[in-house]
Amino acid sequence: MSNQCSEYAEVLADLAEGKTLPHAQAHVERCLDCNRIVFELRSIIEVARASGVVAPADVVNRAIAIMKPLAKPSFVAKLLRSSFATGGARNLSRDFQLQVEADGVPMRFSYNQSGGQWSVLGRVPLEFDLVMHHKGEQWPDENGGFQFRVLNLNETAFDLVSSDRVIHVPAATDLSPGL
Repeated sequence: MSNQCSEYAEVLADLAEGKTLPHAQAHVERCLDCNRIVFELRSIIEVARASGVVAPADVVNRAIAIMKPLAKPSFVAKLLRSSFATGGARNLSRDFQLQVEADGVPMRFSYNQSGGQWSVLGRVPLEFDLVMHHKGEQWPDENGGFQFRVLNLNETAFDLVSSDRVIHVPAATDLSPGL
């Protein structure tokens, strides 16, 4: 569970019980680990309700504590360089690249503006079998390539998920302030 996830750990059970918490719900929609925990808690709650017994809060809290060690380590990508810095340009371009690194894995992503939308294109190591972004999830192609479209650069954050870790790539505006 990442540091960001720890902010939401106490409310995951509330979400599983059906309470409306928009900020936490938005996080759970983007975070595979927290989404999995809420799903598992909902399953536990459904079984308890089906048996006519409402799970006490301490039982739900123990379930959360048990599931925490199952969370994959999470790493946040850091900017290594951008095409703005190498090209000497500081104003927003229609096309640029950002090179990032997380947990020893260097990656390069392209951001292209066309038709009022931004395309995020990348190629990730083959160990990453899922790309999660605010519009959903997708599986990279056989070469590790992926692409998704968003309306603005603030929506370009995504997670790369493998069997043993998650790498969070912040939005382009967070990686390279001034965009």
